[in-house]
Amino acid sequence: MAWFNSLIGPLGSIIGGFLERRQEIKKAELQMKLTMIQSEARIAEAKATALVQMAASAQEHDQNWERILVENSKDSWKDEYWTLIVSIPLIMAFVPNMAHYVYEGFQNLENVPDWYLTFVGAAVSFAFARRGLMETMKNRVKNKG
Repeated sequence: MAWFNSLIGPLGSIIGGFLERRQEIKKAELQMKLTMIQSEARIAEAKATALVQMAASAQEHDQNWERILVENSKDSWKDEYWTLIVSIPLIMAFVPNMAHYVYEGFQNLENVPDWYLTFVGAAVSFAFARRGLMETMKNRVKNKG
């Protein structure tokens, strides 16, 4: 039986060493996976933070742009001019014998090139210092075609 123990002892230590190394390898693989997951999470967080910062910066830029336009238009007559131009058809629509001119005028505007409507939209937008109005005009032209 001593010979059996002398044979099993070294074999047991070989198997034990093998199992120990295999466990260390598994542990290292799990640590590597964990590190990869943590890295991906940090990258995703950095991307999200960058997107939030970009959105905040864009919003601040838009607000500054609008503030500058409002300041520059304080002594301007452009907004009054466009208010008058927009009001004329509205008033004419209620005056006897004038409504047909308003109707025909709007019918004629259906045949105006898109670039012209965009230009007029830009002029009105800048006169009232409203950037969003330009987007509305672009969408109108886009949806028309």
